[in-house]
Amino acid sequence: MILDADDVELKKSFKWAIEADINEKFVHRHVKETNQKLLDLHYKVQIDPRELNLFYHDTSKRERIKLEDDHFKIAEANYDKDSLLNLAESDIDRFSPNVLLRPLYQEHILPNLAYVGGPSELAYWLQLKSTFDHVDIAYPILILRDHFAFMSKKTTSTMD
Repeated sequence: MILDADDVELKKSFKWAIEADINEKFVHRHVKETNQKLLDLHYKVQIDPRELNLFYHDTSKRERIKLEDDHFKIAEANYDKDSLLNLAESDIDRFSPNVLLRPLYQEHILPNLAYVGGPSELAYWLQLKSTFDHVDIAYPILILRDHFAFMSKKTTSTMD
């Protein structure tokens, strides 16, 4: 199966989450709380959330949407919250999730029973559990994929 995550209808189905991230910064809030719990347990966090976890695609490139004081910035353009929400309403196909919002989009459009990933991927997925719970998207079982370390003869002999 091939699925185009940039399909406008799929993005329209996720518009509620894009608007919620603009309005509530829910990904930032939940991941920050989880990160603090992990740090309290002496775990290293894989990724720190941005206040807004979205990109905007103009005609030539993808720009991170930044929150600066009381406005949102896309490249050199500034938007207040209502203007950015209006832009999401009219041009939802130009918005895309970043690394922390993408798993929610992915599971929203194509729910999975399990997610198989490497150690680093699973580490940041673990940071998202409360975010999934907040928006009532089913959180998949996380499975560590097989992996190995290749070592040269020289490295192996040094370790022996």
